[in-house]
Amino acid sequence: MNFSGKQLYKLILSGGKNFIEVRSVDLRGTKKSQQLMRKITLIPLTILIVTTLLTYSCNKETTPASTNKQLLIQGKWSLISITLLQSNGPGRFQYTGTPSDYFNFTADSIYSYVEGVNDNVGYKLLSDDSTLVYYTTDIGINISDTAFISTLTSNLLVFHGQNAGGDLGIDSLKR
Repeated sequence: MNFSGKQLYKLILSGGKNFIEVRSVDLRGTKKSQQLMRKITLIPLTILIVTTLLTYSCNKETTPASTNKQLLIQGKWSLISITLLQSNGPGRFQYTGTPSDYFNFTADSIYSYVEGVNDNVGYKLLSDDSTLVYYTTDIGINISDTAFISTLTSNLLVFHGQNAGGDLGIDSLKR
């Protein structure tokens, strides 16, 4: 088929599985047809622009999340409390932190000062961004354990772990 350049061709998909009907529509000269052509052109263009803006505006994070969590955990944290929930015993014990109690996380170690006692352990934040594996060498014996981060924001860190006896410890820290 040979069509002139002054005609707009409209494709109408209808009917059966592979049925395509092509009809020509002459939209020359009428005011309504010119307005319709503008709308037909502007609507897809507007959708394309909005979609592009939304796609690029939502993709601002350039650093992987695990790196952000690793950086977020580092620094000095004040102790809010340490809670021990005993599995076989009287129940719950809680120590409320004082202004001198703190934890200091570096890239690979945790230095803590709680109730006048210093402690230093190594740690690693696993790729799931919620598991802390910490380890120390005490009296020549390697000791490691696991804690799970339940909250990590720029101002609050809460992690918990369970000892061999089944007791649950929860540490709450703030900046």
